[in-house]
Amino acid sequence: MRTDSGTFQHDEAPNPSLLKKKNMYKILLFLLLCSYAFSPTLLAQNLNKSFEQLLEDFPIQEVPMVDSTNFDNFEEAVFYGQEERETLQLQTVLRHKGKPFFRIAPSYQLDLSEKFKTLVVTILIGEHEMESYLLNYDLTGKLLDFEIVAYDEIAESMIRVEAEIKEDMIIQKIENLIEVQIDKWQIQADGKIIKIAGN
Repeated sequence: MRTDSGTFQHDEAPNPSLLKKKNMYKILLFLLLCSYAFSPTLLAQNLNKSFEQLLEDFPIQEVPMVDSTNFDNFEEAVFYGQEERETLQLQTVLRHKGKPFFRIAPSYQLDLSEKFKTLVVTILIGEHEMESYLLNYDLTGKLLDFEIVAYDEIAESMIRVEAEIKEDMIIQKIENLIEVQIDKWQIQADGKIIKIAGN
C-alpha cells in the first residue's frame, strides 16, 4: 500500500487462519451452486418449460375425430430436431424400429383429460412410410403411453391404418389387400392405453 511519504511498503503477512476460512467459504459456495444447478427439481422445471413451449406447436382438435393422415393429405411441416425429440421422449416411440431415417413433425393435440396432455406427431420413415402416433404425457412432460392412429405406405400400398379417436377410446381400422381389421384401445384415466378388442 502507499504511505504518506510517497513510498510503497508491503502489507502485513496474511493470517493463515483467516485465509483458510475464506477458502472454505468459497468451496461451500461452489458446492451449493453446483447442487442447485444439477438438482432434479430444477432439471424437471427446465424440462417442463420446454414441454410447455412445445405445446404451442400443436393446434387443438376436438373429439370425436378421425385421423387418416396419409401421403395424399399430409401438408409440409417444420420437422423436429434432436432437442425437441428428447423433450418429447420420442426415442421411446422409435426404439422398436430398425430404420435409421426419420423426420418427425407436430400434428395436433387433444383435450382428453385434466390429468394428462395428449399430442399427436407424424413420423416419416424414409420416403415411402408415414405413421401418426397419439402420445399421452403427464403434466410435467413425462411420456405415459402411446399408440399408432394412422399409417400409410406408398411403396406397395398394401396396408393403411386410420383411427377414430374418442375421449376415452381409440378405434383403429387396419386395412390391407385382403381384409379390414378393427382394434379398440381404451384410454384410461391415468393416461395409459390398453387394448380391449381385436386380434
